[in-house]
Amino acid sequence: MTCLIFNFHLYIKGKELISVAQRSPKLKRLVLPAWNQINLEAFKDVVKYWKDLESLTVPFMYRCERILKSFGVHCKNFSELKILSSFPIHFANAIIAHVPNLKVLSLQYTVVYEDAALHLLRNMKREIIACALHLKKFLFCTDFRGPKCNGNSITDHSVIWWHEFEEEHWRQDEVPSLAV
Repeated sequence: MTCLIFNFHLYIKGKELISVAQRSPKLKRLVLPAWNQINLEAFKDVVKYWKDLESLTVPFMYRCERILKSFGVHCKNFSELKILSSFPIHFANAIIAHVPNLKVLSLQYTVVYEDAALHLLRNMKREIIACALHLKKFLFCTDFRGPKCNGNSITDHSVIWWHEFEEEHWRQDEVPSLAV
């Protein structure tokens, strides 16, 4: 098995993911469900089994610095990351420090803090910066009332959490390899 896509509504714990990891050492793509209780130690354990992992979709990543450090150490081909939670400066720092060869970072339906985006662009490898210069479009919304946010007006950007997104957002992506 090289691709594992969990049901969006499944509730998974760390010990269950470890059991899956032990049975799927050739995994290349992992799409985690919206509801999970995977602790840091479990993430660090499963990554050791998935040395071939290339792509991860995760609605929420708690302690991203330590988790991405494990990916950087154990998953040498890791190149695609899709998140649906907020993207603050510490997340950008973790990517720069631990997975600098990342080729695809999907931040659709994600609250991206301006300082984090600028820091990421300033500090990634030159090849990534060169690609960013060729972007045909960079979409953003300022009031969260657009169709992608279902018309919900949210005044405090920090209150948007991964669990507020619907399965449709988890499934869709502009990057074909990340769509479910």
